[in-house]
Amino acid sequence: MAKENWCTVTPMSGEGEGVLTVSAPGHNGRMGRMTTVTVTAANGTRPSKSFTVTQAGAGVVLTLDESKPGLPKTGGKVIINGTSNSDKLKFSCPQGVLGLVAVLKIAGKPDQTVIENAATPKTVTIPGDPGASGIYKFTLELQVAPSKRATTQTFRILVYPSDESLKKQCTFTLAPGESSLSINRSEVRLNKEGGAATSNSNIVNVTSNDNWTVS
Repeated sequence: MAKENWCTVTPMSGEGEGVLTVSAPGHNGRMGRMTTVTVTAANGTRPSKSFTVTQAGAGVVLTLDESKPGLPKTGGKVIINGTSNSDKLKFSCPQGVLGLVAVLKIAGKPDQTVIENAATPKTVTIPGDPGASGIYKFTLELQVAPSKRATTQTFRILVYPSDESLKKQCTFTLAPGESSLSINRSEVRLNKEGGAATSNSNIVNVTSNDNWTVS
């Protein structure tokens, strides 16, 4: 069996005594690799001898866009780019924002929804484990719903490889929506003795998407 192409041996032929130089380009796969080199005599019974060549793996690697431009209050799409050689990736948005959906896209692999409203992290196994032999590219395609808050929202998207200490984070903002405020009654009647509210008729419920004060 011939050696693999990543391994270079110079010279590839000779006569009598010779010296072989073995080299290889840098390897960014998570796992190490090995091949066998065989030297065969050209004539007679064609005796041969073999030796193995091994190259260390790069370990787990992850890169990710650190930030993206802010979105208007109407929301929209955000594309986060990354690379890795991990066999698994975990995704989360700690805020658990309603109206946020993130889809993982890797060329040649099925799309997977990895964030959908909830803050619960989701781990996906990368089909075929391409990271064992090299770096693969991925994108997170986020769809963000229009803002329902009157204050700026900051999104933190976290991605963890199999070695979770190497996690990366991407942040972006969503502009404030329109402020709204309502109360459930227009009048409260207290008895002559005064004191704190003692029944539902003395309770006013406030509903708002903003901070508010009483004056």
